[in-house]
Amino acid sequence: MTITDNAFQEKLKKFVGYWRCNPHRFCEEILHVKLKLFQKFILCAMNDNIKTVFISARAIGKTFLTAIFCVIRCILYPGSIIVVASKTRKQSAEVLKKIKDILMPNSPILCGEIEDIIMNQYSSEVMFKNSSKIVVCTANDNSRGLRCHLLLALTELSAKTQAASTAMC
Repeated sequence: MTITDNAFQEKLKKFVGYWRCNPHRFCEEILHVKLKLFQKFILCAMNDNIKTVFISARAIGKTFLTAIFCVIRCILYPGSIIVVASKTRKQSAEVLKKIKDILMPNSPILCGEIEDIIMNQYSSEVMFKNSSKIVVCTANDNSRGLRCHLLLALTELSAKTQAASTAMC
């Protein structure tokens, strides 16, 4: 018994709709990453809300969870352009490094979805076969021309950082 193209397309639509509503399940079933309960809540909040602020202590996995969110978004929403901006290029590129070093080795499906990864001193981006991409930039005046569907601002808050605290308001 063979499945026709129309039947395959209908099944695919159902799965994509299911995973768009349940990004934590996509993470476990497709990316093969087991999330903790609080990470599932945060991932769903990032997916469901227009603005999400994720403030936490060090070493809790903010960059890793951000990388997972970027990958899920790019796969499930073809043509998505995500810009990851932070004070330094190195900090922004950490998201792409997590994708390349942690997520890709665990998921052959993710490897099949990614067309190319560029990580050098001039540009850093992940390009997907469905024309989605994740671009890294430094959050300064030189990055003003970038356009995106989703902007992820990675900031470090401290008592001395006046600009970061006013940006959160």
